[in-house]
Amino acid sequence: MNGVHPQYKDVIYGKLIKVQDTSIEDVMKALEQVIAYENVYGLQHNLPLYLLYPSVLHGVGILDNKDEIKLTFHKKDSTIIEYDVTPVEPQNYLPQMLARRTFSFNQTNLNLNYDVQYLPSDRALYLPYRMCAEDKSYPITDFEQNVFKTLHSNKVEKLIIDLRNNPGGASWVLDPLIEKLEEVPALTGKTFVLINQGTASSALINAYSMKYKLQATLVGSPTQSSPNKPGEVKVFKLPESGLNISYSTREFHLVEEETDSLYPDIPVDLNITDYEEDVDRVVQTVLLLNP
Repeated sequence: MNGVHPQYKDVIYGKLIKVQDTSIEDVMKALEQVIAYENVYGLQHNLPLYLLYPSVLHGVGILDNKDEIKLTFHKKDSTIIEYDVTPVEPQNYLPQMLARRTFSFNQTNLNLNYDVQYLPSDRALYLPYRMCAEDKSYPITDFEQNVFKTLHSNKVEKLIIDLRNNPGGASWVLDPLIEKLEEVPALTGKTFVLINQGTASSALINAYSMKYKLQATLVGSPTQSSPNKPGEVKVFKLPESGLNISYSTREFHLVEEETDSLYPDIPVDLNITDYEEDVDRVVQTVLLLNP
């Protein structure tokens, strides 16, 4: 896997079982106390991120010394190995790590908030939508034009819109495209929206909108929050500390019933083998469905 330091290559696809002398199960219980989450899926999504911050681990009593951490792994060959590691600042590697939450299938143009990819052998149009915000280098109107140019110049039997790990932003950015897609009857029942534990806020709203306006099928795993919640997030920076504060500007109530998540119509559970073999089983599940 790209980006792994050669010193630690032996634990690729292994399992972290201890931080210092604390079992990973007890570490997770301690972190639950400081993680804001609405359901178990949101907790599962955020736990790995909180493990990256020595100050947090120190704060919950896992570490005595924030400058050195002992990590114990269960390797693929069932042997146990320990490493004493010196932490580095998360900003030095976090963007790359977050990018690798996706499979190589979704690695093209990662710097863009959205993209258009036609899969000729599958007659499918794949649209990764990574952030609910207009990309300054790629206007949303250009994106919409490219979507319909591709639709009109190719045989498209499936439309796949990937909202996995989309943290949200402004749901209205995608609304014009959704409205135009409503006018394409050939895609009725052939649109698939991919969701997972990283689908949040305005991305969840977009997924719900497409489920009902485009009769889209949701595929993947449950979202990290309920469809009834605040959204349309904005951000401002505190002048003294420089910290960014996010806040919601609108309350959404999309469904009448009480639910803790937006659940997929077709659930697909991933495992470590999928990551090892770089197989995107969520996309593959859609591609194998009869058009």
